[in-house]
Order: sequence, then structure tokens, then C-alpha cells
Amino acid sequence: MRLFRRSGAMLATVVARAYNTKRSRRFKIYPPRLSSPRRDKMPVTIPDSVLEQAGLTEQEARVEIASRLFQLRRLGLWQAAQWAGLSRAEMESELLRRRIPLYEVTEGQLSAELAAMDRLGVPG
Repeated sequence: MRLFRRSGAMLATVVARAYNTKRSRRFKIYPPRLSSPRRDKMPVTIPDSVLEQAGLTEQEARVEIASRLFQLRRLGLWQAAQWAGLSRAEMESELLRRRIPLYEVTEGQLSAELAAMDRLGVPG
């Protein structure tokens, strides 16, 4: 059994398991496993007129979208590279060209690193 939102913005697949009872047949619905290798795909359609107006080719649009999703930390580096149709090294180059940091260090991580350096006696 598959459930689709009318807007097409979200696509979800659920698994229905039937249980026979004396009275009727009942279904128990389970959410999909996120690690399932067999997931449905949601096609994204961008009209040619929009790409022309933006001055982008299809490949450039894929790289732009993947870069933005990586910047928002919605995709990892490898996922963004796959989405853009690039190798990991090519995706890194694209991100660096756009001045998007590959790694972000939080304030807590930085203070922990500095404290560890102090404990080890490393001049900072």
C-alpha cells in the first residue's frame, strides 16, 4: 500500500500487513525503514523556461541544489555528490568554489580541542 500526498511534495511508502481474523481482514501499517535500499523516488521537474531564465543547464541546477542542501546540512558530502552526478572530489571543488565549508566546528568542539591542547602542553 502506498500513500501519496496530493501536492506531490511528499512521497511516502508504507507496508501493509494483513491479518486474518474470524470477523474481518485487518491491516496493520508500518512506516518504511529509512535504511531500506528499495525506496521510491520523487522526481523533481524544473521547466526549461525556469532554467533558461536562471541561465543554468540541467547539470548546473543539480550542482546548485546539491550544494545548497549540503550547506544546510540536509545532505552529506557523498550524498550531495551523488545527487549532483559528480565524484566526491569534484563536489568538494564545487563547494570550495562557492566558499561553503566542508566541515563545521561548533564552539563546544573548539573549546574541547583547546582544552585538550592545554592538557597536552601544546602551544596554541
